[in-house]
Amino acid sequence: MTAHPLRKEVARLKAQLGAKTKPAAIITDRVAWTQQAARMSLDPWQRDVLKSEARRAILNCARQVGKTQVVSLLAAAVAAQGGFAIVVAPSLRQSGNLFRRMREHLVSGGITLTRETATEIATAGGGGAICLPGDRPSMIRGLSLRHAGGSALICDEAAFVKNELWAAASPMLAAAPEARLLLLSTPSGPQGEFYRIWQEETDFEKVTISASSCPRISASFLEEERRRLGDAIFSQEFECAFITTGASVFDASALAAMFGETVDVDPDVEVVTPSIPLTRRLPAWLD
Repeated sequence: MTAHPLRKEVARLKAQLGAKTKPAAIITDRVAWTQQAARMSLDPWQRDVLKSEARRAILNCARQVGKTQVVSLLAAAVAAQGGFAIVVAPSLRQSGNLFRRMREHLVSGGITLTRETATEIATAGGGGAICLPGDRPSMIRGLSLRHAGGSALICDEAAFVKNELWAAASPMLAAAPEARLLLLSTPSGPQGEFYRIWQEETDFEKVTISASSCPRISASFLEEERRRLGDAIFSQEFECAFITTGASVFDASALAAMFGETVDVDPDVEVVTPSIPLTRRLPAWLD
């Protein structure tokens, strides 16, 4: 290495070491800081989410209303103040989307990064964040939410992650009782942990944002989507409803008629799966 590149390398290392001594940011107004960092105005519900101090929150939101944006701002504020955020989603592509937005907010907010990879960042004030794929729950094991500057576990598209993820992630909350847990998603039917928490848990702050309440989504677009998707899927994607959209093509009475049997069916009850054990009732020529 010649003298000139050596001087540049020494200068870079000095700058890095100096950056690590910087204190964490002091954010007294989270909304003001995040709006400046994002260079955009926020909807009233987004400001409420940023102001909230709830340790457990679940956001049941329609598509494209800004749920990922507001939570990426919240994660940026955690890291800027010396805290640690873990971001997961059904795939690395999805968690990486929220992660990249968070990184942009930190840089725009004047926060110095001392380490940066595609999935990890560290700030000069001791904060940091990591994003992981929810389809590989084993990668969650070994991580800790215990951090002097506070911490947050964020799950984007939480209605679509594997159930195994919750078994891997929940022990981290037991070891860090002050850590925040934020779940955000569009519904995926009346099933899974996201649905159970929404229906049963009482210690979660619950937020519902439908597409009609978003000023950036027009009524004409929503009407066209309703015609295109049908009422059931539209209700799930844009009205935050937990709808069973994958019902069987045949109901129990139709299947019984095919195999020469009759079944009494309550017309007011939607039947999703047949009540007849088909493996024991196949005609002889199919056996």
